[in-house]
Amino acid sequence: GCDYFVARKMRDVKTGDIINTVFTDDVKNKDCLICDDAVIGGRTFIELATKLLDSGARTIHLAASHGIFSRGLGPLYEAGINSIWTTDSYYRDGENMGLDRGGYVYSLCNEI
Repeated sequence: GCDYFVARKMRDVKTGDIINTVFTDDVKNKDCLICDDAVIGGRTFIELATKLLDSGARTIHLAASHGIFSRGLGPLYEAGINSIWTTDSYYRDGENMGLDRGGYVYSLCNEI
């Protein structure tokens, strides 16, 4: 097994902006894997990655079933995420996912 914890985000109910991201575990010198069902724009993961790095995390990796990345991958890498792992469940006609900085796209199309 491995250690895990749950992080929570709080949003402003009027604007939808993230106003806080919290977790209680010690991540100093740990490799962290963020798992979620989908990455839409990425703000949730940028906020969490920033907090993890500020708390001493060694590396941060992101895994999501569906990668939409409406704001691109650059902001996620710039926030300190080392690699991104997702599927091609959201079709992009010939679009380069830009995961050459670290990560992998698992093809669901080959499985259907």
